[in-house]
Amino acid sequence: ADLIFEYGEERASRRIARAIVNARPIATAAQLAAVIEKAV
Repeated sequence: ADLIFEYGEERASRRIARAIVNARPIATAAQLAAVIEKAV
């Protein structure tokens, strides 16, 4: 979450990180993008 906040300057970093953990395993960039899109 800190990585997303610091380098991505994203205020919803904790929510995004939680969504990524819950969606594991993520196999493609498209899947990752979909998870992030739903979280934000």
